[in-house]
Amino acid sequence: MMSRKLPPGPAGLPVLGSVFPWLRDQPGFLLETYRRYGDVVRFEFLGYHRAILHGAQANRLIGHAPVGSWARESCLSTNQRTDSSVG
Repeated sequence: MMSRKLPPGPAGLPVLGSVFPWLRDQPGFLLETYRRYGDVVRFEFLGYHRAILHGAQANRLIGHAPVGSWARESCLSTNQRTDSSVG
């Protein structure tokens, strides 16, 4: 089985994740996660796993992406799609 390395991020509370720090101070949460973990940060809100892309390079990537390119299937590498479709 192939394991995926997740980007760094705050641990948060079980199930709730980082919902309280986010609600308390959204700009502060974003700035703190950027300073502590870098350009790509994973987090959990109410059981949902998400990622934040910080910085100009991420904005350019998202701003120039074709419509529909961020669907789960299109984000998987070719090897992962091939491997998951076998058997």
